[in-house]
Amino acid sequence: MLDSVKCVLVGDAAVGKTALLLRFTSETFPDTYRPTVYENTGVDVFLDGVQISLGLWDTAGSDSFRGIRPLSYEQADVVLMCYSVANRNSFLSLRNKWVTEIRTHLPRIPILVVGTQTDLRETGPHSSGCISPVHGKRLAKDIRAKGYVECSSLTNRGVQEVFESAVRTAVNHAKKRARRNFFPSMNECVHAAQGKYAQMLFNELFEDYSNALIPVEDTDTVLNVTLQITLSQIKDMDERNQILTAYLWIRQTWYDAYLKWDKDQYDGLDSIRIPSNLVWRPDIVLYNKADDDFSEPVNTNIVLRYDGKITWDAPAITKSSCVVDVSYFPFDSQQCNLTFGSWTYNGNQVDIFNSLDSGDLSDFIEDVEWEIHGMPAVKNVITYGCCSEPYPDVTFTLILKRKSSFYIFNLLLPCLLISFLAPLGFYLPADSGEKVSLGVTVLLALTVFQLMVAESMPPSENVPLIGKYYIATMTMITASTALTIIIMNIHYCGSGAKPVPQWARVVILDYMSKIFFVYDVGENCTSSQRMKEQDSRLKKNNTNTKENKYEGAQRSLAAPIRNSDSGRNKAPPEDMNDNHGFRGEHARDIVSCCSCYRILIKNIEYIASCVRRHKANHAKGVEWKKVAKVMDRFFMWIFFIMVFFMSILVIGKAL
Repeated sequence: MLDSVKCVLVGDAAVGKTALLLRFTSETFPDTYRPTVYENTGVDVFLDGVQISLGLWDTAGSDSFRGIRPLSYEQADVVLMCYSVANRNSFLSLRNKWVTEIRTHLPRIPILVVGTQTDLRETGPHSSGCISPVHGKRLAKDIRAKGYVECSSLTNRGVQEVFESAVRTAVNHAKKRARRNFFPSMNECVHAAQGKYAQMLFNELFEDYSNALIPVEDTDTVLNVTLQITLSQIKDMDERNQILTAYLWIRQTWYDAYLKWDKDQYDGLDSIRIPSNLVWRPDIVLYNKADDDFSEPVNTNIVLRYDGKITWDAPAITKSSCVVDVSYFPFDSQQCNLTFGSWTYNGNQVDIFNSLDSGDLSDFIEDVEWEIHGMPAVKNVITYGCCSEPYPDVTFTLILKRKSSFYIFNLLLPCLLISFLAPLGFYLPADSGEKVSLGVTVLLALTVFQLMVAESMPPSENVPLIGKYYIATMTMITASTALTIIIMNIHYCGSGAKPVPQWARVVILDYMSKIFFVYDVGENCTSSQRMKEQDSRLKKNNTNTKENKYEGAQRSLAAPIRNSDSGRNKAPPEDMNDNHGFRGEHARDIVSCCSCYRILIKNIEYIASCVRRHKANHAKGVEWKKVAKVMDRFFMWIFFIMVFFMSILVIGKAL
């Protein structure tokens, strides 16, 4: 058994390699992120009661350190390939980058795939889009790793198991290598024999073979190519530029008439794996490609069977044009076509078929923004204007449904809440001076949200549903602001305005004020009629009292005046002279006093007239204010109803 094991950790930057080492060696978790360039440490562990010195080597994940990274690979016993379960790019890098690098420098060293930061599955902002253990195990199987483990350095969950598995894998690999060196097994002999026949077969097959010509024995024979697409991931959906970026696994199958052999003559060898550039390959391309890079397909190996059947599996990141209809954004569904066909061979030379009725979605990694509702495949045969021959193709239609929760909480719900502020502007008292300011502020807020939506949408004639809702809400707020200005003019009519028209008095003050519960101070719905009757009776009594008092005062004042006038022609009465002691001089005083009374009465009448006129003007202003208040309540409820039905209409169209 080994007494020391060298373990090397590789993976993209910021996947948690350093945190994993610190948690295992010192049982601490780093507070800040510190990128590692080249670092190693050691610790003693026990495996089945035997002490083993474990050397841990941390490496830099950045490509800028690619030149010095292999220095830590020397004499390694096991490699831990780490990725973060919350970072899909780090997961894809294992297959696209790290496997190639490790197999180049350490072709015979066992590999363990480690999924880190598993705590983000429960608490992370993108917990729904984390890589599942099923996909991690499938990756480990595809790259022929010795196992798959998961851990969380933050919670210390699974950390011990990671390094125990690493030590056990290294020890078991050393035991197997020792047995192979001293006791070759029958299987190894068989593999060695097959390798010998494979080399001989390869030399014979490609001695006179050319990959430049279509591999058919008769030029009139049509070569059939079967195409199968597996959707692995949607990397991006650019609505503004109408480009869909997807990660696909493309499988092509065809028969090569010149690459056949009798497997019995080659020790039962029925298949070999060789580089794909050695054989003829159909020039199947993506017709609606939207990428500027017209590079060659990935040069992966092909599987060649004894009957000439060739299977070519190649990954590809495609950028295809997709006509995006945003009429129902953010509740929209999109259909994006992926059309594959031969670029130079017509249907009389190469015919293309889809192996299944739809694309394979079994290995699809769930996307945070889009749901996949299907990927049907249809074969088309089209004759283009340039050529008379038919050109077959296979079109995969990717049916996408947008996850609208993000847009509901960040765009639609704020607009809905803001739109309900517009009717409340009518409830704001006119004397506050903020009615128009509220409407303008709400209009400005909606304009900002409208610009945010417009920036992410393609410049097309189709207005998104949320955009229509914004425009309708902005129109409603503009109308409410204009009506607020008109109502404020009515409110501040004042005493200089004309009296309230009779129709407005009847419709607005008598009926609408009761409907919308608008009353004066101390007035309610039951006291309105009673107050009117009391006012009419008081006015009538006051009028009669004033008339009686005025007539009595006139008579009392007119009697001495008449007496004084008649006394000019006749002598004063005897009782006046005798009983009361009046003389002629006193009579003249009475006459002059009566003229003063007349002047005083005129002044009192003038003052009373001014007071009545002032009260009438004040009552006129109060009536106009009440009219404005009733109209405020009326439009408030009208706009509340409009906002409600407009919201229901938008949601109904979305559903």
